[in-house]
Amino acid sequence: MIDRTNIKQHLLRYSVLEEGPLPTRCLVWTLASHPEAYGSVTYKDRSQPVHRVAWQEFVGPFPKGRLICHKCDNPPCWRIEHLYCGTYATNMQDMIDRGRTHKGLFWARLSKEQVLKIRRMTHEARSGAKYFEPVRPEVHLDCPGIDELVNELIAEATIF
Repeated sequence: MIDRTNIKQHLLRYSVLEEGPLPTRCLVWTLASHPEAYGSVTYKDRSQPVHRVAWQEFVGPFPKGRLICHKCDNPPCWRIEHLYCGTYATNMQDMIDRGRTHKGLFWARLSKEQVLKIRRMTHEARSGAKYFEPVRPEVHLDCPGIDELVNELIAEATIF
């Protein structure tokens, strides 16, 4: 098991430098990865994305609800200069700006009614009344990270 005293050495030992789209090369994790190709490391007794662990260890904690995003669009890269602390919305905007959208929209404008429905369904799901997965088809929003989007919508909504 990796602990805080040797995590930085562990990250460096199992990474390689690779060319990428930025002037500095990507520092790419070579061991386990998540299904989305993000590097994965067991840290603090659970599997975590390597770029998030690297940020915490080399930069410091990041606010709850924030993401550690890639400037280089290389999921296994954890080079600190290639990362930034952002929101789900900024990450989605980067995806659109860089042309990384798949067929269909990952970004959508939601109506007031959809926001209220998502809030109600999310509350029900979190209270155990209903499994969370049905939220996506019912609001016709098929995107990864719906939970983060819902949290941002709730936080930013002026509808209470």
